[in-house]
Amino acid sequence: MRNLLALWDVQSELAEQRDQAELPRQNLDQLDLCGTVFHSNAMAQVLMLATQVADSNLPVLITGPNGCGKEKIAEIIHKNSKRQGEMVRANAGAIPADLIESELFGSSSGAFTGAKDRQGRFSKARTVSLFLDEVVNLPLQGQVKLLCVLQTGEF
Repeated sequence: MRNLLALWDVQSELAEQRDQAELPRQNLDQLDLCGTVFHSNAMAQVLMLATQVADSNLPVLITGPNGCGKEKIAEIIHKNSKRQGEMVRANAGAIPADLIESELFGSSSGAFTGAKDRQGRFSKARTVSLFLDEVVNLPLQGQVKLLCVLQTGEF
């Protein structure tokens, strides 16, 4: 008899946890998850957080190991924000050190040898989101310049 009562208690607790796990998913049905398929309650919580910060106009840092879905989370944040248009993407680690400034901030014709008028990624993303991937692989000089832009909001 005690075993049956213990089993019933465990089943009741599992059912209660399942009900709590489904609660965030109901709210997620109304949002644009960009085709994301997930199973765990932990991922539902990540997606809820991503859609909550979408209303903010502040920079968002998304961290995690390679292949964990940082770009997908950035896309979800962008799609659920008020920003219109396609998100601007840049693989910061793949930008050669001598082209960091012109790639991120733009350049004017004659600014350096071979320079042409070029709109940088920050200018392109003035009204949309900018996703900078692999910032850790950006040379230190580029990271300093990027930090200045994030702190001041100016470039």
